[in-house]
Amino acid sequence: MVSASSNLLSLPGYWDWTSTASIDFCEPNYIHTPYIAELFNTLSSLFIVYIGIAGLLRTFSSPHCSPCKYERWAYYAIYANAFAIGLGSCTLHATLSMFGQASDEVPMVLANVFVVAFLIEHKSPPNQLKVPLMPLYCIAGVLFCIW
Repeated sequence: MVSASSNLLSLPGYWDWTSTASIDFCEPNYIHTPYIAELFNTLSSLFIVYIGIAGLLRTFSSPHCSPCKYERWAYYAIYANAFAIGLGSCTLHATLSMFGQASDEVPMVLANVFVVAFLIEHKSPPNQLKVPLMPLYCIAGVLFCIW
């Protein structure tokens, strides 16, 4: 296991006692502030949070973005997942904790479920699904990924 202070340039920081993540990135830890382990990685992850919020707002504000209600829900799921990926990535880079690592990796795996379902059902007839059990498959995929 790599600790947060494994980098020679790293300084002790606020979250150092919880540094249980199995990974540590190339940025020296706690150099800029004692409260954020990897400042620039954390700040760059905020852009992913912004993409998720902007996508959700755009999907919510344009009611005719897709004639298929299921495709619209897929957009919501994908953008909400992008928001979760951004928050998880911020948590990981700020704390280098096991919880942060899980909150970074689980939404990335979940994104595969939503994107594959979206690609299968894209351009399906309005308010019909090509695979009628797709919502059930998505729920099963989400539960499996979280488990």
